[in-house]
Amino acid sequence: MHQNFVMSFHKVIEISNLNFNFVDLISNKWFLITCGTNEKYNTMTASWGGVGHLWNKEVVFTFIRPQRCTYEFVEKNELFSICFFDERYKDIL
Repeated sequence: MHQNFVMSFHKVIEISNLNFNFVDLISNKWFLITCGTNEKYNTMTASWGGVGHLWNKEVVFTFIRPQRCTYEFVEKNELFSICFFDERYKDIL
């Protein structure tokens, strides 16, 4: 896969140290999924997925229908991000 930008990740906070009810956060709230490159990307709102531990790594997963524009971006790129926002931003986002 070729991408025209350099991504650098560093762990700031361990997921296990967060004090959230992720089941409530993901199933009853909403979040944004963003994927793509600097030149072409897409963001969508979602309220389904999960957080867990898989093969000695902390993971997050979500499900995107093939009909959604974001699906194409997730299929073509190695990484995506999810972001949670306070309820007061829901109408804006």
